[in-house]
Amino acid sequence: MSSLQAAPKLVSEDPAARLAMWNLVRAGVSDEYLLQALRAISDIAVNKRGGQVRDWALPPGLSRRQLKALPKRIENLAGQIERVNRHKLLAPDAWHKIYLTRGLRRVAQQLFREPRISPPYESAISMNSLPNAMKAYAARLQEQVERVSDLRKGPAKGTEIDFEVKRKVLELVTRVNDVLGKYRWRDLVDLLRPIVPNEPAWVNDADALRRFYRQNKHLLVL
Repeated sequence: MSSLQAAPKLVSEDPAARLAMWNLVRAGVSDEYLLQALRAISDIAVNKRGGQVRDWALPPGLSRRQLKALPKRIENLAGQIERVNRHKLLAPDAWHKIYLTRGLRRVAQQLFREPRISPPYESAISMNSLPNAMKAYAARLQEQVERVSDLRKGPAKGTEIDFEVKRKVLELVTRVNDVLGKYRWRDLVDLLRPIVPNEPAWVNDADALRRFYRQNKHLLVL
């Protein structure tokens, strides 16, 4: 099969993987898609084997404790901004009124007629709505931090490279089922075993891959 010549070396040199690829293509899976998926998994697994040392689920420069505390810090800051916005002299509504003589006010009014410059009342509306936006952001961030924390204890446990490989494998399994109406677990195991790093238990046999997919397919919606 000509597409085998373009397959990753670890696949083309493995008899079971070659046969599995041929079976899937003959059944109706696009050889172009298979090659693209296998190359993606192979590139991650071979070129970046071992993953990164740092905790991949954390933003650079933040510890796990800092990330966990961030939503509450944002919510507290939003409360402080609300109190500032209620102050007679510090509220956004007052920003354009203070220290403007009649002449300066006329100049400001002329400037604010320019389409690219927001007039004072529009700026005040934006500033007054900032705390609500921050609170909404804090609430959604809290949900996502908890979600990622749960994932790291289960299906997303390991390095960033492990996670990327799992995602690509899940995408491949889903695509095969979408095209063929069935999963073809045996062929998928034979196809994946040569290129998935460290030979995890879920590529040992068809039943193991089936369990892995059912337990981890929700990673596809992240």
